[in-house]
Amino acid sequence: MRRQKIHHRAVVIIVAVLFAIVGTYFTWRSLAVAPAASIEVENGSLTPPAVTINDSAASAGKGVRFGSTTPTPTGCKGAPAVIWCDDFDTFSLSSTSGHRNWLPSEQGVNDNGHLGGGSYSWEWTPKGTPSLSLWTVANGALTMKAVRNPGNLTHGGTPIPNKAVIGACRDKGERPISWIGGTMTTDPATGGAWTYGYFEFRARVPVHGKGMFPALWMYRSVDVSHHADAEFDLMEIFGKNGQPWSTTVHYSGQRDSTDGDRGYGSDTAGWHRYGVDWQADHIAFFRDGVEYARRTGGEAQWFNGARMGIRMDYAANPCWDDGAQSDGSTPNPLYMEVDYVRAYKNKPANFPTGTNDPHGG
Repeated sequence: MRRQKIHHRAVVIIVAVLFAIVGTYFTWRSLAVAPAASIEVENGSLTPPAVTINDSAASAGKGVRFGSTTPTPTGCKGAPAVIWCDDFDTFSLSSTSGHRNWLPSEQGVNDNGHLGGGSYSWEWTPKGTPSLSLWTVANGALTMKAVRNPGNLTHGGTPIPNKAVIGACRDKGERPISWIGGTMTTDPATGGAWTYGYFEFRARVPVHGKGMFPALWMYRSVDVSHHADAEFDLMEIFGKNGQPWSTTVHYSGQRDSTDGDRGYGSDTAGWHRYGVDWQADHIAFFRDGVEYARRTGGEAQWFNGARMGIRMDYAANPCWDDGAQSDGSTPNPLYMEVDYVRAYKNKPANFPTGTNDPHGG
């Protein structure tokens, strides 16, 4: 009986080894023959490296390891205080080939484009056709553009609508979709979602015109459904030719404008730092390192346990304001430049003020 048991165990071990060898072969073969997809970005394509499941793989973007859900600050200025960043030395856009810093749409990498949620513009993605040069990276900065609708765009082979009813402004009926813009949101698969922290953009909006609608903001992460309307709008321009810009908190079906809907009249054409310090007991907003608004109590506590991602977009023609629509004088394209986006676990003590990068560069 003992000899039979030993013989049986030997057979089991041999079979297990054979299965492991076969499984390893087919896994290797599937990775070896899988083609690397590419996505059109500007006058060509951005071809991501092959998908890897090795956490020690080379970085696929500033501040994250490709194939890992854990951010690493190794490549970030200001590390280790900075726990995630994009300094835009390269364009780190997620695609069907793998996850990177940014999703090209809140609807994921397969989105061909969709109507704007609160503007008379089309949300472009790199999968739309023909290719547009709306997002580019050069000289360490990201440029996000909105352009007039050329009239020949399609999504999934279907022409985009020339007119539409926008969900946030149904009472206004059908209006022309006269601009093409887009939204980038951090990819939670590469560490781009947080509960609490200090978050900062350095950006400028050098070209102004009626109808312009750029925004730097945070919103509920795409991988969760709770806290559905959690939103911090750090800087938005509602079609008013560059000024004023606004800051707003959205929570529990409510909207709280920190400027009383008057807006802030300070400059947006030059480089400025826009930050939010989100902690369990407060939400504080900063411009150039100086606090200008704070929310505490029940409003701040509502966000406890929320999971939020970072978003940037350039749309046009905010649907609720008929006086903020583009006209013939509006430049084409409109655009915003972003020098960096950074996440900190906590706002650093004695953080420098001013418009310059606090970590140099």
